[in-house]
Amino acid sequence: KEDQRDTNSYCRTNTIQVICEKYSSFTKILPLSISEDNNNLISLHCFVRRYLVGVFCTSEEDIEARGRQGMIVGFGQIGLCCQYCRSLSRPTDLPKGSMYYPSSLSRVYNATMNLLHRHIEHCKLIPEDVREEYNILKSDPARSGYSKKYWFHALRKLGLVDTANGIRFVSSMKTSFESTSIQAIKSSSYNDENACDVVTPDDKVLATDFVYYLMKQMQRCIFKETDRMGKRNACHIGYPGLACKYCSHKCGSGRFFPSQFKTFSDLSKTIKSMYNHMLKCRSCPESIKQAIITLEKNHEKQKAGMKFGQIKMFLSNVWNQLHECKEADLK
Repeated sequence: KEDQRDTNSYCRTNTIQVICEKYSSFTKILPLSISEDNNNLISLHCFVRRYLVGVFCTSEEDIEARGRQGMIVGFGQIGLCCQYCRSLSRPTDLPKGSMYYPSSLSRVYNATMNLLHRHIEHCKLIPEDVREEYNILKSDPARSGYSKKYWFHALRKLGLVDTANGIRFVSSMKTSFESTSIQAIKSSSYNDENACDVVTPDDKVLATDFVYYLMKQMQRCIFKETDRMGKRNACHIGYPGLACKYCSHKCGSGRFFPSQFKTFSDLSKTIKSMYNHMLKCRSCPESIKQAIITLEKNHEKQKAGMKFGQIKMFLSNVWNQLHECKEADLK
């Protein structure tokens, strides 16, 4: 049977033994994380892939343990596991729900979510500091619609492939995968190297102190594939937007892409969303948050003393700055 061989191995395990001409095995747990995770996944998923969930190769002891449960698995078949249970327990002693055998790479993402919900939440072997950080990240509302597609390609880069007998590991793969699929991901994910401020000191007279100061915490960014989620599905790659200066390098949060000036100029929409984000942003200094809260209390009073349409003019300048920067980049 012809398998997907055009992949690049990204193995970080120590012991490798040949099972047959194509498939290999490793004896230690392989974390799911790879170097590109931080640029393509939200912080929660990066943490889960590095510190909580990993993959392993089925051993003879695993086959015996699973056989008692009526499950048929093959030697060297790839399974998904809790890193702590697998490291500290014998296969026969593993708690229920701490191990999964997804039938294909496309099912690893869902299997990981099941592992998190059914086991990680209750696992007694996870160190307290790891659990605490996991719970903090879990409360972050950041989301990304790009995850599943990226997970598939990242698994291929780890050296995992689909076969008729489940997922397998290949220790030596063709390098063409690295130059196609992974590079395609990178080229479709624009970076924000041209990030710049969107307000100038001259703009201050046009807005309340709150709106001006809030906008100073933003910088220009451009839409990437990792930003595609919910109502953003219609955005095209490279579309200009605003990002929180303190967490713009992260996926899924602190990035705003209003599609129309009408939406952007409505203070109850985009500006409100920015305000809510700044208060929750874990990377934003506490002094900045306190300043924003204080200025927001005087916003309505200060707004009442301004000329009609003045704040809208300020936001128009910001909007034009965003889109003029984009046009300049394309020239």
